[in-house]
Amino acid sequence: MTHATHYDDAINAYYDNYYRGKEEAIKKYEAYLKSLLIDDSNPYESKEEQSVIQGIEQRTAKLLGEIEEGQVTRTNHNGTSVRVDNPTSNKKINNDDL
Repeated sequence: MTHATHYDDAINAYYDNYYRGKEEAIKKYEAYLKSLLIDDSNPYESKEEQSVIQGIEQRTAKLLGEIEEGQVTRTNHNGTSVRVDNPTSNKKINNDDL
């Protein structure tokens, strides 16, 4: 007959925590994937897009002076294409400037 030792208890605790952490990571990943699914009833198309548009996009636009307090950049996933000089620019360029 065998009996548990402190070593056995430590090994069991390690594996319990390892697999519990793995299960939590899988649940978080599945929730993330679910947030990417297109929802026809949501004008932003997905929870992920809504989070980005209502979060960092709004804060960035305010910091750059593109909108004022109380204004929003957009209320859906649609947008307007604007030609700019480079990927980090917010200055429009004309076709004549190409």
